[in-house]
Amino acid sequence: MAVRNREFGELLTQGLKQIQTHERIKKISELQQSLGHEIRVSSDAIQRWRQGYLPSDQKVVVALARACAKRGKMDRPWLVRFLTLSGYANRDSIICELFPEKTFAYELLSPHNNLPSSNGSFEGREVDLARVEEGLTSKWPVISIEGMGGVGKTRLAIEAAHHSLLVGRTNAHPMLSAAVWVSAKDHPNRKSWFNTVLDTIASVLDYPYVTELPIEKKASEVNKLVAMNPILLIIDNFETIEDTELLQFIQRIPEPSKVLVTTRKGQIQSAWFVHLKGLTEPYTLTLIRMHCRRLGMFSLEKEDDRALVSLARVTDGNPKAIETALGCIKRGVLSLNEVVDNLSNGNQSFGSLFKDLFASAWDLLSADTQKALILMPFFAASSSRDAIGASADLTEYKLNSAIEQLVEMSLIDIDTESQTSPHRYSLHPLVRAFLENKLVLSPQIEQDLRQRWVEYYVEYAQNYGDDDLGGEIGDGKPGHREKLREEIQNLRCVIDWSFDHAEGNAVRVVERITTFLLDEGFWSERLGLCKRALAAAQRCHMRESEIGLLARLGWSYLVLGDLENAEAAMLQGQKLAEDYQLENRLAQVIRDYGRLQSIRGDYQKASELFQASYNVANRIGDNLATLLARTFQAEADVAYGRTAQAELALRELLPEFISNNHPREVDIMYRCLGEIATRDGRFDEARSAIQKAISWSRTHYEAHEVSQGYQALGNLEAAIGNWPAAGAAYEQALDVATRLGMQPQTEQLSARLESISGQMHSIPYG
Repeated sequence: MAVRNREFGELLTQGLKQIQTHERIKKISELQQSLGHEIRVSSDAIQRWRQGYLPSDQKVVVALARACAKRGKMDRPWLVRFLTLSGYANRDSIICELFPEKTFAYELLSPHNNLPSSNGSFEGREVDLARVEEGLTSKWPVISIEGMGGVGKTRLAIEAAHHSLLVGRTNAHPMLSAAVWVSAKDHPNRKSWFNTVLDTIASVLDYPYVTELPIEKKASEVNKLVAMNPILLIIDNFETIEDTELLQFIQRIPEPSKVLVTTRKGQIQSAWFVHLKGLTEPYTLTLIRMHCRRLGMFSLEKEDDRALVSLARVTDGNPKAIETALGCIKRGVLSLNEVVDNLSNGNQSFGSLFKDLFASAWDLLSADTQKALILMPFFAASSSRDAIGASADLTEYKLNSAIEQLVEMSLIDIDTESQTSPHRYSLHPLVRAFLENKLVLSPQIEQDLRQRWVEYYVEYAQNYGDDDLGGEIGDGKPGHREKLREEIQNLRCVIDWSFDHAEGNAVRVVERITTFLLDEGFWSERLGLCKRALAAAQRCHMRESEIGLLARLGWSYLVLGDLENAEAAMLQGQKLAEDYQLENRLAQVIRDYGRLQSIRGDYQKASELFQASYNVANRIGDNLATLLARTFQAEADVAYGRTAQAELALRELLPEFISNNHPREVDIMYRCLGEIATRDGRFDEARSAIQKAISWSRTHYEAHEVSQGYQALGNLEAAIGNWPAAGAAYEQALDVATRLGMQPQTEQLSARLESISGQMHSIPYG
């Protein structure tokens, strides 16, 4: 039975029609015949693929993709989706060949996923993996992997998820749009997870606007998304969750989506059960030898089976227990026989087994290593080497020694995506629980460690965040956006803790991540943090921060289309800036208020405000602020129709912003120049400028600017009567606007698409 996907057929048809338009081919049947001859297939085969049937030959998929991208000028997002739906195994190489520029934020290579990496040996679990996969192809919506702590439930779930993405294009598995990973292991005391699960699904599917909705609407929107985009949702450590809404959601998830949970106890009655036990004795002995070799315990590795079988049996083949026991032996304080004897006494339960194992391991650690370990529960999911060292106040040598000891004793896990990426470190839930009990008994130690932990992340935010006054993003540090993305969950933890214990630090971190949240589409989170930080800044008498947060609030409301609240925040900020005589902030809030007036259509008022901002900035010698005021003025002039003076200003300003690496202003300028050229009938020049704007926006992760760039491109194509190309550009703009929740722009683009549908359908395609 052939695999069929309607969206694949629609994408292929779109690509072929674009070739037809660009090459002025009268009938699409003629194109199908000539293209079929080139790639050695029949015209009927191409027609069948247009109906949604997937080609069985992957060479054909590549040939079609190349033809549509090169001859039809289809763009990168089209190519990503086309190759994904076809099930092509080596998407990255073809995408990089046809579009070598850097992938931008929301354009992840599908199927989208946020899965942890799949590292380490998986021997002895083939039967269990087959059982999980059988569940994934069954009619049961939920597959529950159950077993005692440390037995390998999480490892099995990760392996099954990665495997399902690889084989998802076969008849036996549904075509997945995403694999979504949610782990409760880092927050074992949190019981309600429904909202977090919904947010994670929306984020992985690249619909960040959904995360900003009220919970009732959010649930409805996620259900719609999942119905259109089949997912595999994995919830790790489900035993700590007590959430009836979440339970109902996963049991009713629309087909063919599936839910995979790991748990130590049976909580779900209607599920496909996978009961995971310890490894069989032969595989346990293999695992023991593998870890002995990894740890350099060569003499123990060479022992015969009779010497090692006692450890295999006393741990009942539990991988985590084996790793921790061998870590204790590695330190040379306890022998193999002593570890076995200690674990055998009293025929203890596995709970007490791990308690005793971790207690023994803790006693073997140096004071420095204990400091590095006990702070690990502070982190959201994983931590970098630098964060651990700074928080524990350890020099490079002591830090390396501590991490080496903790890894070899299996008290922390290495969590990294590749061998070339810097290692990150995480905790097994059993170790986390042990350490949290230790922290409760050591309040002074926790306080000292927390203080350094917060200080590290305040400095991190200062180094890689944006001060919002328009200065160089991240203070000129390379890769600032990636750096923030790596640590955003930990920065959120620092903000939450600091609001309760050190408000000033919370304000400082919030100030530096709000631009990141804006560009990533988390607009309501930005709004909420700005409100909370504003109240804290007022209590702490942080005057400049207070005005800056009002400016951020005003801009947040502006993005969301709430002009009334935007105006109130901006006017309040302007008054405070005047009262406190903080003219750098005054130039900012006046400039932003001018943008608001421009959006309202009051270009005279906007021009007056931009001039006032320019005058303030010029008076205090803030060259960048003067350039920004002129840029906003030029953008308003374009909208007002004063294109000649706008173009003159933009061409004068553009080199300065390019040389000083201000991507947000550069893409705005290129877009405005493209819009001017479109109005003047200079269409080739317009297309070049708009494509540069889109490229800058992509490269620098300005997703909302990407949408405006595609809208400008659609306007250009519509102006020359190229309705298919205009429709394709508007569709791209609408897709981004929808994902980001840009409601006014979404409505405008939908209306434009509807208005040109008649022209598009009137073209004779055969």
